[in-house]
Amino acid sequence: MEISSPSTLSRRHFLAYSARLLGTALGAGSLFSACGSGTEPLLTIMVNMPSHYLTEFQKRYPSLRILQQPENRTKLITSLMGRVGIDVFEYVDEDVPVFAHEGVLADLSWNGTVLGQGPRYALASSWSYPLLWFNKTLFDQQGISYPSETVPMSYDKLLALGRRLTVHEGNEIRVYGLEPGWNTGMLYGLLVQNLAQAGTSLFSSDQTRADFTTPQAKELLQWYVTWAQAGIGPSPVTPANVTNVQILYRQGKLAMMIADTSVAGISSPLVPSPLSSQTGFAPLPQWGARRLTGCFASQGIGLAAFSQHKDVAWKFLEYYTAGPPAQDRIAATGLLPVVRSLLHPVQQPTAAQHQLLWRILEQQLPYNTALPFSPYIHRGDMIAAIEQSLTAVMQGQMPLDEMARQLTETVNQRLKEGKQAL
Repeated sequence: MEISSPSTLSRRHFLAYSARLLGTALGAGSLFSACGSGTEPLLTIMVNMPSHYLTEFQKRYPSLRILQQPENRTKLITSLMGRVGIDVFEYVDEDVPVFAHEGVLADLSWNGTVLGQGPRYALASSWSYPLLWFNKTLFDQQGISYPSETVPMSYDKLLALGRRLTVHEGNEIRVYGLEPGWNTGMLYGLLVQNLAQAGTSLFSSDQTRADFTTPQAKELLQWYVTWAQAGIGPSPVTPANVTNVQILYRQGKLAMMIADTSVAGISSPLVPSPLSSQTGFAPLPQWGARRLTGCFASQGIGLAAFSQHKDVAWKFLEYYTAGPPAQDRIAATGLLPVVRSLLHPVQQPTAAQHQLLWRILEQQLPYNTALPFSPYIHRGDMIAAIEQSLTAVMQGQMPLDEMARQLTETVNQRLKEGKQAL
């Protein structure tokens, strides 16, 4: 699963969409001007956080007035493209190339140490790794040893383990053995990461073209076809009658799933958190010779390039990413902080399962690698294209080679459109 965030605009519709939204700018601007009269600095933020944090931050800067705008995607785009009425705002990672290209993100390299090459436009507020989640009770019932917490298994072993853990009752599946990221939003990221482990890439060096027809890519795609046709997971071949696989996992009807650890902190009456005393964690299976782990998605905070209060806005960015909001956020979720000081055991969650989660997450840090995702295609578009194409092969409607060729053509057309939009 990917980190929960506002819906992201498709790049090829971004400019046209923004132009339409500018027609509403006057309504938003009247609110800003009404609240912005006076001599004290006014910091306008669009950040989803409880008001007591703002009260605390306000005490540090008593002469500062803060206007907190409710989270509103339309108003955010309007303000950014109109270059008015916003200082600090939350973003999803796929926003950054578009916002930076439009010149609405401040280059933060003016404040702090230079990291890497080129401008630094935003700060991640939290991030996470996907892991292999498993239900210890279902393993115990089958007399199967738990996966190692430190050594990743191979994908072939994962598939074999999924077969052993699948339980049938007549023609029905009572327990699915494995969900390998198909229903948890991990498919695209896993393809990119696994190809990197094999020493290759899905994309060309300039990230303007993809190729699903290489032997390495087809081998990965075939693995998912084999999984689906084996009937050991909720797939287009053996679908589950649920809206979210977390439900299956909590009901004890799914033995293993590859999912982002951020879902540990997401819970509702309809979709409870999958984290429980019976949950175990293991590193993701390893595809190639090189062990590496990457972050598939993140959410963060940015500063508007046109802000008139960049100094105090920067202080708010520091407070949000390293102060009490960050400390409380990581204590309640499966998200990692962006500053090393918050990895200290004093700040770690106290619940036993959260401690286990953190221990496994920290073990992945030495293998952290920036994965080569293309900025020219939306993550959701890529996942939809891959899933639609693979479904046809899983259901026996198309051979893998033909699917890989057609998928390559489809994705490359979208990459072309995405680049042209920028």
